[in-house]
Amino acid sequence: MLSIITFLHLLALIPLSHTFSPSILNPILTKTNLYSTPPPRKSSASFYDADTLNNLLDFHSALGLPETSEEPLPPSTSQDGLFELVDKMASKTVNTVKAIACDVDGTLIPRGSRVANSDSLRVVKRAISSKRITFFLATGKTRKGAIDSLLRSGEIEEEELLNCPGVYLQGLVVVDAKGEVIYERRLENKSVAKAVAKVRSDGGGLAVVGYDGENILCDAEDVDHPGVTGLNEKYGEPRVKVCEGGLSNYAPSFHKLLVIAEEDEVGIAAVDSLRQPLEAVGRSGKFEITQALQNMLEVMPKYTGKGEGVKVLLRHLGLRGNECLAVGDAENDEDMLAFCSPSASLADSSAGAKAKAEHVMEESSGEGGAGRAMELYALGLKAIKFVTGNKKKVEEVKALMGDVEGVEIDNVKLDLPELQGSDAIEIARQKCMLAAKEVGGAVITEDTSLCFNALGGLPGPYIRWFLESCGHEGLNKMLDGFEDRSAYAQTIVAFCEGEGQEVLMFNGRTEGTIVPARGSKDFGWDAIFEVDGKTYGEMNKEEKNEVSHRGKAFLKFKEYLKDLD
Repeated sequence: MLSIITFLHLLALIPLSHTFSPSILNPILTKTNLYSTPPPRKSSASFYDADTLNNLLDFHSALGLPETSEEPLPPSTSQDGLFELVDKMASKTVNTVKAIACDVDGTLIPRGSRVANSDSLRVVKRAISSKRITFFLATGKTRKGAIDSLLRSGEIEEEELLNCPGVYLQGLVVVDAKGEVIYERRLENKSVAKAVAKVRSDGGGLAVVGYDGENILCDAEDVDHPGVTGLNEKYGEPRVKVCEGGLSNYAPSFHKLLVIAEEDEVGIAAVDSLRQPLEAVGRSGKFEITQALQNMLEVMPKYTGKGEGVKVLLRHLGLRGNECLAVGDAENDEDMLAFCSPSASLADSSAGAKAKAEHVMEESSGEGGAGRAMELYALGLKAIKFVTGNKKKVEEVKALMGDVEGVEIDNVKLDLPELQGSDAIEIARQKCMLAAKEVGGAVITEDTSLCFNALGGLPGPYIRWFLESCGHEGLNKMLDGFEDRSAYAQTIVAFCEGEGQEVLMFNGRTEGTIVPARGSKDFGWDAIFEVDGKTYGEMNKEEKNEVSHRGKAFLKFKEYLKDLD
């Protein structure tokens, strides 16, 4: 919405040499609500000077708002065009993604596969559990078929998907998070009869099924057609039943019809040759055609589609199109991809889907392209630098943090000044602040202490220098005059989002005993620190991660990251 101040600045940008009547300002005045009732629009045949409208774009750019067009306006632009421009400028200033609409077949489930890509499904799980994102499927399948087909992977639970709203049957059935239908559209009975008759007369070898919600029906002659049986066997849809009395006489009517061929060159050619004649019948029969797979045509009520279903659901959620990421791969996704912003297609998507999407992923559906799109354009992929040059530490930390979705941890070696002091917490804080400034982004630092109780906490944060000077044997000799050989190991993980941001601390501590070296001596003082009868050096990676000070600190950090969504 343009403010009054914006309007006054805009006037200043219009050249004084330009002559115009007060009516030229009607679109802008209407948008700023300066009229108690909007003035009537002039005919779209009335045009404004391109300089005036390009000044509007210049002003928009001067404010630092997102670009609305890569090209200058044409020499003349209609008043309706100016309305659209102002709308677009206003909507582009709000672009926080609060919902994800994702197709199933060809997007989450790669073409030619019966099982969803596991990487993409792990991201779906993250989206479902997010506190700020509403995830929903937008598919041509039934609700049951879509959910059952995704369960085949074993990566996701049925309850997770059942608790999501959804857009099904190409947008003809929309349900809320409780599974209640909030919108539906059906074909007219006459449309069904005309479409079925055309398939029977012109579509040799093709079968037809009708979708009534979760029920899929066909004429008796088609029940054993390979394409019909494949709906259940390959695509996970409910089993198709014979329609008593025939599809043309079914009441109340169907949401959509699906024309199916066998998945071979002959079948695909038959579908291609039928499409144009069927569309011609649809122009008078109040239906239209869309296509998701090469061997299928979908007959739907006019002026419907997946995009319309997504609009309905977003309206129900109180959201707008530019607050929803759409991910799809085929013709039937095009209106959804065009409506939502951002939107993404995949490397193996159709040319039409790629043309409508704002982003085309480098990855295919089989390479987790859908999940990658959700990470990049909705959930966010947090890249964190772990400040260390110790490869064994990096391996340990990656093992500890491996199941945190949306987080990539890589190491960086920095030459930071050695901070001195007795307060380990303050040393860790200052070190992390310096690292964040040096890296220019999110960092984690780790400060580890080995504290001998008999020595009042020494060597503490200086254990590295003591180890280099004394070795394992020397550290043991430091306690030879004491009965108390108890000690504790402590790690402080410090995390900072970037320069000037708050530093968060995660403390892990493990009690143990200092003993003569046993086990592997490759990693610091592991060989002399005993916990429950074993030194760290005698433990395998899994055992050590369960009890170690580092494991405890990074577990707290991991839980913090999980709670961010």
